[in-house]
Amino acid sequence: MCWKQVFFWDDTTIETPYYYLRWNEKGQIASLYDRINERELLEDGMCGNLLITYEDKPHKYDNWNIFEYYQEKKWPIEDLISRKVVEVGPVRMAVELVWKYLDSKVKEIFYFYPDSARIDIHTEILWREEQILLKALFPFDLNVREATYDIQYGNVKRPTTSNHSWEQAQFEVCFHKWIDISECDYGVSILTDSKYGVSVDQNQIGLTLLKSGVYPNKNADKGKHTFIYSIYPHKGDWRKSGVVGEAYGLNNPPVATIKRNKGGYLSSNYSSVDTGEKNIIAEVWKKAEDGEGIILRIYECWNKRTKAKLTFGRCFRRIYLCNMLEVREKLLAENTSECEIECRGYEILTLRLED
Repeated sequence: MCWKQVFFWDDTTIETPYYYLRWNEKGQIASLYDRINERELLEDGMCGNLLITYEDKPHKYDNWNIFEYYQEKKWPIEDLISRKVVEVGPVRMAVELVWKYLDSKVKEIFYFYPDSARIDIHTEILWREEQILLKALFPFDLNVREATYDIQYGNVKRPTTSNHSWEQAQFEVCFHKWIDISECDYGVSILTDSKYGVSVDQNQIGLTLLKSGVYPNKNADKGKHTFIYSIYPHKGDWRKSGVVGEAYGLNNPPVATIKRNKGGYLSSNYSSVDTGEKNIIAEVWKKAEDGEGIILRIYECWNKRTKAKLTFGRCFRRIYLCNMLEVREKLLAENTSECEIECRGYEILTLRLED
């Protein structure tokens, strides 16, 4: 299939193997249609990736706190300066949008892929404002009452409603690499490489992009900001659709190595460890604190008891199961590049690998 058959673009619309996407004259996503699953992602009459600012004047701890009353004053970013295709190639297509806001400038590059449903939004902001909170809103056409948030070594669920004081207090919460809202067989995840605050109001996700407090540092958030966040619609729930792997892929992109010396060859791929199971995550690979071997820390992320075979990139003399202080507790294998482990739901395991 030639490139022109994979992507189609006119002034406001792009067609990919996965989507029909249409922007309005303000640069907001007016429609995002999933071609594979035949459904519109955005709520009827609403726009996605709506960049909106709020007056953010907490009554104490300005550079840290967000109080719920920030939502009372808000202004969308609508002064679109330009929208153009900036890249077309065999790996991806890119569309750049630039907005002006007061004394600041926002540039976003949307990356579309012929073999992935992920839409990456590379953002560059030159920010000069004070006490203004910036969010990107996504009102998805989903019937949900809870959201799942990635945290270190696991994930948690929180309600998306505001029925009582405990729920109301969760108007802004923290997360790490991804957040997901899903129905029984379909959902959408927002992935990020460096944005850790979010609001979820029923079916609307509000990713917090900037907070420009003035105390104790008046210029803390002024200047240039670069980051990535992604839209990842999926069939099934976040487990079956590989959301965890997509989020790790965003945060740990592939690294290419160029062979410059003569002779020999480089293998097409290499992995220090392959867990063999999508829900068994290799999180830490480091030198042991006492200098004797390598420490591998893994965890289970689906709340599913799982047996897995770990395959290493080389052979080790001994492989131990340790506690988190790296004290040896059980010998798992000797003189091998493989070992078997069993993880309970959300369990963290520490292994010591010795030459």
